Amino acid sequence: MTNTPTSQHPNYTFALIVVFIVCFLIGFITTMNNSMIAFCSKAFDLTAQQGQYVNTAFYGA
Repeated sequence: MTNTPTSQHPNYTFALIVVFIVCFLIGFITTMNNSMIAFCSKAFDLTAQQGQYVNTAFYGA
């Protein structure tokens, strides 16, 4: 008698959900960064170049 292994297909649902959530959060934070630039420019009376330092710090981190 030979044992034949049963064919089991892995379930990637949890991994796909985690990847989707992480990509969504990264995109959301990146988009909110643009709003933060506008807010910082108005709150601290920054020029356009100084406002882009926020972007530099965000992507540099």
